[in-house]
Amino acid sequence: MLIECKTTNSGRLDLKDAMAKLAQKGLTNVLCEGGASLAASLIDDDLVDELVGFTSGRILGADGVPAIDHPTVDELTAPARFNLEH
Repeated sequence: MLIECKTTNSGRLDLKDAMAKLAQKGLTNVLCEGGASLAASLIDDDLVDELVGFTSGRILGADGVPAIDHPTVDELTAPARFNLEH
């Protein structure tokens, strides 16, 4: 299945348009594993209903990659809030 979607002014995929078109096709549960930038963009566009996180027994240290790359969040009071369920 090929779905044609709009792009943003910066040339990136318009995530709201993409999700709306997937929903029109009956795909209302979508797993996105694209990385920190995609995660931040989905949160910014209010397209996240649920976050699922996995942890490992390894410590990455200072060179670790953030799970959500959100350059505008620089204070603990600013991030979006989600409920944690086990």
